[in-house]
Amino acid sequence: MTALAKAISRSNAVINTAFDRALVYKAGVTESLTGMGGGQSSLFAASKEDSQNRQRYGLFRGWLYAAINALANKAATQAVCLGRIAGTESGERRAIPTQKSQKTWREKSMPSWIQKKSAPAEKLEMITAGPLVELFDQPNPIQGRWQFVYMFVANLNLTGRAYIIADERNGRPIYYCLPSTWVTPVDGYNKFKVRDPKNQLQGGEDTILTRDQVAYCYLPNPADPLGAMPPTQAQIKSVQIDDKIQYCQDVFFDRAVSPSVIVTIGKDPHPEVAAGIRPRLNAQQRRQVIYAIEKSCGVQNYGAPAIVDGLIESITKLSATQNEIGWEKSEETIVNRILSAFSVHRFILGSSLNVGGYAQASIIQQLFFDRVNIFLEMLSIAMTTLANADKDQQDLLVWWEPAVAVDPQMRSNAISAARNRGDISKNEQRAELGFPPDESPGSDQTQPLTPTNAAIVLQIQSQVAAGAIGKDQAAMLYEKMFGMESSEATALAGTQTQEQQDRIALDDATQALRAAMVQFDPSSPPLIHSHS
Repeated sequence: MTALAKAISRSNAVINTAFDRALVYKAGVTESLTGMGGGQSSLFAASKEDSQNRQRYGLFRGWLYAAINALANKAATQAVCLGRIAGTESGERRAIPTQKSQKTWREKSMPSWIQKKSAPAEKLEMITAGPLVELFDQPNPIQGRWQFVYMFVANLNLTGRAYIIADERNGRPIYYCLPSTWVTPVDGYNKFKVRDPKNQLQGGEDTILTRDQVAYCYLPNPADPLGAMPPTQAQIKSVQIDDKIQYCQDVFFDRAVSPSVIVTIGKDPHPEVAAGIRPRLNAQQRRQVIYAIEKSCGVQNYGAPAIVDGLIESITKLSATQNEIGWEKSEETIVNRILSAFSVHRFILGSSLNVGGYAQASIIQQLFFDRVNIFLEMLSIAMTTLANADKDQQDLLVWWEPAVAVDPQMRSNAISAARNRGDISKNEQRAELGFPPDESPGSDQTQPLTPTNAAIVLQIQSQVAAGAIGKDQAAMLYEKMFGMESSEATALAGTQTQEQQDRIALDDATQALRAAMVQFDPSSPPLIHSHS
């Protein structure tokens, strides 16, 4: 039954492939006859590329899937950001400063092309809620944001091209990311023909879209300005070999004969043959012998000796040699070739890292994220251009946050050092660690009280006691080094004279006496004293 199911599956695959090719040739002939294609050479070139794209889609499995899935999955998990360029009262764009002394965190998180095209971060109005946010979270009724981005990146890596179609439903824009085999550029990329194989099967016609309805991205082919060169095509031989290796492994396990031992039946005596004649067992007798051996030498009798009598002549252990079933010598090379084309290290796929610690892992991640960010920037530019084609969405910026590799140890050390220097507050440090803010009084002071800081204070105090520096100088050091208030720094440095301290104590006692007098005689005048 399994063999029959596999045969039917292979037959269906052949039928579907033949049908797809027939549709391609039919569409190409029609295009050539109607004059939309641009000649017979372009017809065959388009048919050849379409056939290659279908082949690559068919090979989207094995190590090819592992590499592209890692890229597409990471890109799809990045957050999408929306914003509008803030304008003047007349509606014109504000002038963009050519020099910026300091960048905010929001501006640093933007791709460079947005920083050059738009106003600085403080002049960019972020969109965090509303119909536009809902639109990019659910670009169309079928694809969510994750599926939308995943298909975009996967199409680019498989075929070298990615198409995003703008449509409208119930007065609201929607966006589709379609397979590359569904879209064909015509008229010098000024128009695009969209065909749905299922719709064609039912007798439907192709749809012609204009340039403002299609966002087109591609990985360039240096030999052809109009062509595309996907990483899959660059290593297509390795991808095909990997597919054949897995097919051979599957066939081996299905058809291989791998007995654990060879049981030799004893010979029966024969008057004409001195050595005897080995009997020929029928199927039932073979089953009886196997059952007897399994019963006496099975798992429950592990380690027990096997008895060789007149029935059994010998039992020979047979090692199931694999004959390079795993293709250990060639598979490793093939895998490295495929992964190198996509800048995907085995560590990204979950394998152990044997060449270093956190620092090495961070470098590997950064190289991988650099490749992911290329696709995200292409998608950001395409979606910004496509969205601004709608008059209701002028000056809209769409971008995906770039992926950034973080070394946990270096990040932790940097946060701790910034906290000790007073560059960040306690609650800022807690926010970096994912903790809620501490609402207790004085918890968010700039400089923490650490053993290191306490030692510095003691050193300054000893210098004051030795007369090396004055108390005013010590107070200034406390203000500059620890961000203290002037009164706190003065008190710590002990700059008040004895007379000032006595006057402060007298004023405090007078205020306490006044409070007691008011309690018994509210009409008594207040006693006001100054600390000066």
